[in-house]
Amino acid sequence: MLGPALLLLLGLGLLWLGAECLVRGAAHLARALGVSALVVGLTIVAFGTSTPEFVVSVWAAARGNTEITVGNVIGSNITNISLGVGLIALLAPLPIGLKLLQREVPLLLAVTLVFYALAWRLEFARWTGWLFLLGFITFLVLVLRWARRESPAIENEFAAFEHKKQFKQGRATPPWLLVAIGSAVLLVGAQQTVTSAVALAQALGVAEVVIGASAVAVGTSLPELATCWVAAYRKQLDIGIGTLVGSNLFNILAIFGSAAALRPILLRSETLHFEFAALLIFTVALAIAARTAQRVSRVEGLLLLASYFVFLVLLFRR
Repeated sequence: MLGPALLLLLGLGLLWLGAECLVRGAAHLARALGVSALVVGLTIVAFGTSTPEFVVSVWAAARGNTEITVGNVIGSNITNISLGVGLIALLAPLPIGLKLLQREVPLLLAVTLVFYALAWRLEFARWTGWLFLLGFITFLVLVLRWARRESPAIENEFAAFEHKKQFKQGRATPPWLLVAIGSAVLLVGAQQTVTSAVALAQALGVAEVVIGASAVAVGTSLPELATCWVAAYRKQLDIGIGTLVGSNLFNILAIFGSAAALRPILLRSETLHFEFAALLIFTVALAIAARTAQRVSRVEGLLLLASYFVFLVLLFRR
């Protein structure tokens, strides 16, 4: 069991490194083309930090390990809400000043409800994957449109965050090279992560979806969590929660959509009644918390964190 666990950590480390290179390189290329810092933050950062989930989920689906795909997408979304929003709200209550989030959070709830409703068929056929991908394209168009309506203060907040740390790089490394290196490392990390996750599940005698929703999900969510925590430390909370909500939408629409379009995904009934139900509960809790005076309080953050540990206990007991 120790061998697969160490190899899983190695794979997750490669995913983190690859995502860091890819996001930095892509962000620099976009800025060089004149794309605003706000649009870069809401798209390249929010979606780019989910590239570990993307490569792991699609690679697992291509190999036939679709339980890893299901567990990774669901577990990553739960992790983002609980360890991301929950921990930051506990340390510093989250005010939501970004107007786009007041649209994105209800949209995330609606997408999760559709995700849960389709899961009752116990199969995601290829047409559902294409449906999700179409939804992602629509969502991307809406984000670009909504971004134009944000105040100059929000644009300045994203520009300051970009300048201070997120996209710093050495002058000697061209952005295109960072993108190429990041993509290659991500592919190697994905192969290593899926292989070791399957081996670890077999060693522990648990379903692959359990490892996918716990260890793999936390590991692939680290880029989003790191971005969120850095933003919160700098009191740029709109960036933190914006990254997490955007990533959750990307996980369902783009990542799960791509995996289902590649290979039909079958579900166990217990996965529907536990993992999918847990995802819906966490998303509803986020929507309720964000609705309360447009902020997430410390009490709500503490409840999200406590609920995550309850989820893990019940996940492994099941």
